[in-house]
Amino acid sequence: MKARIKEIIDNRWLIFAVRVVLGGIFIAASVTKLQHQTEFVNIVIGYGILPESLARFYALVVPWAELVIGCSLVLGIFPRLAAALSIPLIVSFIVASAYSLFQPVGDPCGCFGPSIPISHSASLAIDVVMLLMAVSLLLHKYEAEFLSIGPLLSRLNLGLGRRRLLFEQGSKFAIIALAVLAIGMPLFVVAQGSVDASLNARIDSALKEGKPVLLFFYTEGCPDCEQQKPIIRELEDEYSDRVVFIWIDFYKEEQAVREFDVSTVPTMLLINGKNEEGYDIYCRFEVFTEKGPLRDAIEHVLSNGST
Repeated sequence: MKARIKEIIDNRWLIFAVRVVLGGIFIAASVTKLQHQTEFVNIVIGYGILPESLARFYALVVPWAELVIGCSLVLGIFPRLAAALSIPLIVSFIVASAYSLFQPVGDPCGCFGPSIPISHSASLAIDVVMLLMAVSLLLHKYEAEFLSIGPLLSRLNLGLGRRRLLFEQGSKFAIIALAVLAIGMPLFVVAQGSVDASLNARIDSALKEGKPVLLFFYTEGCPDCEQQKPIIRELEDEYSDRVVFIWIDFYKEEQAVREFDVSTVPTMLLINGKNEEGYDIYCRFEVFTEKGPLRDAIEHVLSNGST
């Protein structure tokens, strides 16, 4: 019986399927994050696990790391190396998902970006399965390369002599780089052009649900912004189910800055409706503001309802 189970586990077709599925999950996750990168950055910051600067760096790097790992696994180029690199990434996902079960960080988890919402518990289950898949690939050296491009490049004989190995390894890296650029760059460019459209869509969606929206314009390194951020986070925790909070980087979302006529940071706008002329802004705070006035404004809008 044990021999039969081992035979099934070691089956090269099964390992091939594991490799392709794991790679596909990473690619799907990266694609949705690259399409909504600003939202993903805000989601990671909202977890509060990492300092904001480190959380922002993590959120910017993760989609590209996922795409590189995913392409490597699907193509079968350095599959065990990709599996090894994926493990610390998956572990970080598990830590975040487990943390979210005990701390209010909002829902959904953001693992697949805003376009594929899943709960934190479902995310944790997926992460554990992914970890098992990655470990399985590490334990099957030869099966992991079944039906992959890597061995095909190794068999090429172009009369290069000692330079053959250099050509082989260089070709593998080049193929992965081309795949990553072909998939990632168009999404990244389109996402940069659609940031403001996505912002308006989020505002409209919230207002349709009867939720006011608080826009927080800030910049990195601004002393007043750094003082304001903890207050905004406290309000987010308090009103997460009744108010939508959107963080906007003043220097990265120029169209939003122009649309809402923002000239300084920090600036907080509380939107409570929309009419033919545009958004109905109940109040505007253009300097560092204590929690009390912001909370009073939110309570007033909630008591009167969005229009």
